[in-house]
Amino acid sequence: MTLFPKVLGGYSGGISDNIGFANFFLITFLIGIPVLILIYLVDKHVVIGSNDDPVELSTKLE
Repeated sequence: MTLFPKVLGGYSGGISDNIGFANFFLITFLIGIPVLILIYLVDKHVVIGSNDDPVELSTKLE
């Protein structure tokens, strides 16, 4: 799981020198978007333990 990022991380300086820092950080931002979407979907659909939705908890307490 972490082998590919470790290998790629070693070359990140060369990649950023070749494509420019702005383009490098734009690409890394775009790579991170699917992770943010997955975090949102997991938070929305998976409940661990008791219900952790604050909206439903506040309606139950009233």
